[in-house]
Amino acid sequence: KDAPPEGVYIHGLFLEGCRWVVTRERDREGGGHLEESHPKVLFHPLPVMHVSAVSKERRDRDNYRTQGSNEYKCPVYKYPRRTDKYIIFTVGLKCPTTGNKGPEHWRLRGVALLCSKD
Repeated sequence: KDAPPEGVYIHGLFLEGCRWVVTRERDREGGGHLEESHPKVLFHPLPVMHVSAVSKERRDRDNYRTQGSNEYKCPVYKYPRRTDKYIIFTVGLKCPTTGNKGPEHWRLRGVALLCSKD
């Protein structure tokens, strides 16, 4: 694929605490959502993701607009050791629209994206 006009495509991230399920419909959110991990599977690879920076004003406006939405603000860490020293940024991941698994469920499960499993 060609480079996007703004931002970058990244790959090689791993979900810890859940898995990403790609759906057939290709909607604005990317056609996938979070689901529970399979038993004994600690890490699940995430597909290619488009990431771009936003200004603080736009971030605050979007956070206000998305409160109560079905999007989990997932932290991205450089290493599995989760400290403020290794956090890079947060990304909004779509939660399933059915069931009782909104953003709070994934926050309590400790779901995070990792750049490295080591």
